[in-house]
Amino acid sequence: MLFLGKKKMNKKATTVFSFFFLVWFNTLHAKKLNVDSLRIIWKNTSKPDTVQLNALYLISQTFINSNPDSTIFYSDYLIAISERKKLNLYLGRAYHSKGWAFYRKGDSHKAYLFLSKSISVFESMHNDLGLANSYNSIAAVFDTQKDSLKEREYHKKALGLYEKLNDKRGIATVLSNMTKEPGEAHAMDRLTRCLQLYKEIGDKSGIAVTLFKIAQERLVTDSGNNIPEEFFQCLKTFDELNNTIWTSYINSAIAELYVEKGDYKTAIDYSKKGYNIAIANDLSKEKMDNLIVLITASQKLNNYKEAFKYYSAYVSERDSVNNIATNNTIIKQEMNYEFDKQKALDKKEQEKKMAIVAEQGKRQKVIIFSVGFGLFLFIVFAAILSSRLRITRKQKNIIDIQKKSTEKQKEIIEEKQKEIIESIKYAMRIQQAHLPSDQYIEKTLKRLKTK
Repeated sequence: MLFLGKKKMNKKATTVFSFFFLVWFNTLHAKKLNVDSLRIIWKNTSKPDTVQLNALYLISQTFINSNPDSTIFYSDYLIAISERKKLNLYLGRAYHSKGWAFYRKGDSHKAYLFLSKSISVFESMHNDLGLANSYNSIAAVFDTQKDSLKEREYHKKALGLYEKLNDKRGIATVLSNMTKEPGEAHAMDRLTRCLQLYKEIGDKSGIAVTLFKIAQERLVTDSGNNIPEEFFQCLKTFDELNNTIWTSYINSAIAELYVEKGDYKTAIDYSKKGYNIAIANDLSKEKMDNLIVLITASQKLNNYKEAFKYYSAYVSERDSVNNIATNNTIIKQEMNYEFDKQKALDKKEQEKKMAIVAEQGKRQKVIIFSVGFGLFLFIVFAAILSSRLRITRKQKNIIDIQKKSTEKQKEIIEEKQKEIIESIKYAMRIQQAHLPSDQYIEKTLKRLKTK
C-alpha cells in the first residue's frame, strides 16, 4: 500500500545521487555567495578587468541551479565583455555556464550549442581543466538524449584529462557519472576506485555518497537478503558531517529495507530517528518519507492506533507542503518581479557602462589617429631632413676633395717654382763664375781710357 518498496527506493536514490554528481563542478564556487557584494565588485571600474569578470562569473554561478535564466542573463554580459577584452578564459567559462543553464532548463539543443563553444575556446587555449569540465557537462547532455555512445565518449575524454591533471576529485566525479544505474557492467569497479579517490583527498561527503551508491549496487547484484554494510557506513558519515537531509533520508531508506526483511520493529527505530531529525530541521519531504515507513511498519505489527497517528501526521504534512508550494509560487512570482527589476537596473547600468566604454573607445581612436598623424609628419620631416643632411654631407665631401686637390696643386706649383728659382740661381752662379768680376771690368775700362 503505502510502503515504497526496494525497487521504488532504488529509483529514488539513484535520481538523487545522479543529480548530486552531475552538478558538482558547476556549484563548487557558487555556495552562499553574496550577490550584492559581487555586483559592487563587478560595477567598480577601478578594479582590474579580471577581477570584475570573475565577480560577474560568480554571480552567474549563484543562480545556475535555482534560476537558470539569471545565469543565462549574466553569462551573456560576460560573453560580450570577454570578447571585447579578448579574455578567453572567461569567455570559455561563460559559454560553459550558459550551456549548463540551458541543460538545467531542459533545452538540450542550446545546451549542446554553448557547451560546444566552450570546448572550442578551451581547445584554442590548451586549457585542459576547462576542457575536462566541458566534456563532463556535454556528456550529461548526450545522456539526456539517450545517446550512450557519445555520452561514454565524452566521459572518457573528461576522465583522460582529469587523470592527466591528477585531479582526483574530477576523476571521481566522472567515474560516478559513468555509473548511472545499479547493475551496470564494471559499475562496482568504478565505484570502488571512486571511493578510494575520495578517501585520498579526505572528502567525507564524497565518501558518504559513494558508499550509498555502492550499497545501491549491492542491493541489485548480491543475492543475499542482508542489508549492505555501506548503508550504515554512509549513515554514520553523514551524521558526522551533520548533514541532516541525507541522514534523515538514509534512515528512511534503511527502514524501508528492514520492512522488506520483515523486521518491522527495527524499521520503526530507524524511521523514528529519521523522522525526529526531519522535525528538528523542518524537512518536509524527509518527514513524509519516514512517516510512510512508520505507517507501513505499524500496520504490519497490527498497531493501527500508531498507524493512524502517523497517517494523520502525514496528511497534515502533505497539506502543509501543498500550502507551502502555493505560497512559494506567490513568493517566487514576487521574487521574479524583484529580480526582473534588478535585472532591468543591471541592464541599464551595463548599457550606460558600455556607452562610456564606447565613448572612451572613440576618444582613444581620435587620440590614436592624432598620434599616428603626428608620427607620420615627424617621419616625413625626419626623412626630408635626413635627405638634406645627406646632400650637405655629399657637397661638403666634394668641397673637401676639391680643397685637398687645390692644396696639392699649390704644393706642386710651389715646389716647381722653388725648383725654377733654384735653377736660375744656379745658372747665375755658373755665369758669374765664367764672367770677370765688376772690379776687373772697371779697371780694364779705366786702363783703356788712359791710353
